[in-house]
Amino acid sequence: MPDWETAAWPRAEHLSRVFHIRSGASCGTAFALDVGGRQYLVSAFHVVEDSIKSCLVDICFQNSWKPFVVNIVGFDPDADIAVLALQERVLADGLPIDVGDAGCVAGQEVFILGFPLGIRGYLASPGFPIPLIKRGVAALFNPGPPTSVYISASANPGFSGGPVYFASRQTGKATLMAVVSNEFTYEMPVKNSEGVVIGKVQQNSNIVECSYISHALALIQASPIGLTIS
Repeated sequence: MPDWETAAWPRAEHLSRVFHIRSGASCGTAFALDVGGRQYLVSAFHVVEDSIKSCLVDICFQNSWKPFVVNIVGFDPDADIAVLALQERVLADGLPIDVGDAGCVAGQEVFILGFPLGIRGYLASPGFPIPLIKRGVAALFNPGPPTSVYISASANPGFSGGPVYFASRQTGKATLMAVVSNEFTYEMPVKNSEGVVIGKVQQNSNIVECSYISHALALIQASPIGLTIS
């Protein structure tokens, strides 16, 4: 692997932006995104659908769920994207990231960040757990609508709403390109000892659909009401 690519793996500024969230009965991942001096919380629509109705989202803090009041910036069910705005900061200053969904090529390695199966890393200051990092490969670019990228990776439940990064050859930095949306599954028949089908189970296809970050940026541009940070 080229040195420039390994140098562009996710670092502290990427990990510290990712949060384990709960919305009603759904648990998943969300991440902070700074645009125009304001901070937003981005996730998958199907993860935070209850929060859109209640204006509340639980975030794991100090190993327990802490409720946060949110404003609804916008959502796109077709792209499975939702953008919220917290009323208090959850991310320290000085942690900028590159954002853009251009430059990744088919076959290139990408990184998915999140909390699959509720697994959390150690607590980072001020008390939010760090996410897991999952490697995958950009397998197919879907022209839509809505536009998305298919990632070849095994993504267990809980990754939904998490950010997807790729190593940009142009900048030499990890670049936020997409949001984890949907994992494709298929049915596998279950047979008894006599070979008779007695049921079906869902199998992981190892293909994950991720919506481009441009969908979130469009929602923010239409309603720039995030928490002011500068």
